Amino acid sequence: QIGFGSGTIQAVVGSDVVQVGGISAMMHDGVLLMVAQQLENIRGPFEGILGLGLPRKDSGGHLDKVDERAKTYSAKGFLQEAGISRFSVCFGTGGHDGVLRIGSEAGPEALGSVGKFHWGLDFRGITVGNESMEVRASFCDAGSVHQGQSTACGAIPDSGTTVITAPRDQLKELFNMVCDSWPMCAEGVALAERKHLGVPKHAILNYLLERCEDWLDEDGLNGLPTLSLTVAGADGRTKTLRLTPESYVLQFMAEEVHVVRKHLEGLGDIRIEEPTGKRLKVCSMAFGASEYTTQDNGPIWILGQPLFFQYTVGYDLAAQPPAVSFAEGPCFSCDSLPQEAADEKPVFVGRGASVHMHAHGRGASGVMMPRPMSGPLRIPERDPS
Repeated sequence: QIGFGSGTIQAVVGSDVVQVGGISAMMHDGVLLMVAQQLENIRGPFEGILGLGLPRKDSGGHLDKVDERAKTYSAKGFLQEAGISRFSVCFGTGGHDGVLRIGSEAGPEALGSVGKFHWGLDFRGITVGNESMEVRASFCDAGSVHQGQSTACGAIPDSGTTVITAPRDQLKELFNMVCDSWPMCAEGVALAERKHLGVPKHAILNYLLERCEDWLDEDGLNGLPTLSLTVAGADGRTKTLRLTPESYVLQFMAEEVHVVRKHLEGLGDIRIEEPTGKRLKVCSMAFGASEYTTQDNGPIWILGQPLFFQYTVGYDLAAQPPAVSFAEGPCFSCDSLPQEAADEKPVFVGRGASVHMHAHGRGASGVMMPRPMSGPLRIPERDPS
């Protein structure tokens, strides 16, 4: 049984020719044939799951008996069998599909992975605000590496995770900083302080976003700050990844309810939510709390789908160590590539990268708008050991 962000599958080991786009490879004991699956919210045709993680060094397509009750399995992946070392992933905006490009060129300023089992980077913290006025968070500073650790924090770019996940206490600090930098939230904090309400900043931020129906069409997200994440490779070289509000704020449609109190005999007064039949816009930060701490790399941030809407993320298995790169710009498919890029004829372009998030952009007045979202969040299972 194997767990994914969309659910679990049960599989048996098999051999077969696997074809992805125009590329095919014979997978010797390298195919897990699903005999049962409990994958949720899969829309459209579903033919399987293509694993693109770091290959294990001992992967040779064999079963190793561990004890009488369990077996571990390691095999060459599709890319290894097909002789392909590079691929990239990006999610489209403005109505365009996402792209999985297999056999892509080496990415710019690639950073060597510090992860042994995941595409992992050294995460060196986050700043909030524009370049002229940035405030740095206190967590994940490169100078705070504990004894026995290689990094203070780690980051895993993962297109299969809907949001960015991080430890709860670090998210609270980040949300407090976002509130300080957003005039609407700062005004809410001042009002709460005058009334001695004792409401924390992060709660006021979430409250305002939940009620974005009241202000979104007029103000959009323009007042919210840019988030700048610093990541580093195995050799210490750094890269700053900037996320704009339209990437890190999500919009849902929710049913409006009125809360009323009713007296029930024997139960007393109880609160009852009565639907009004009206649907409202509800917004939230594209972050989720996850306590995922490793011995070597400390607390781990999973950089989910918001990153892939802002950057084309490249993966290079041929580099030593395997490397990750981040390229800014539109997410082009083969049909929409500029002519000079189209002439290079990428090996394969896959489409429909995400079933959860949709196009976002700017409204008619030029204001930034959040990304509409439907369906449950995908949070993959992680083994912190």
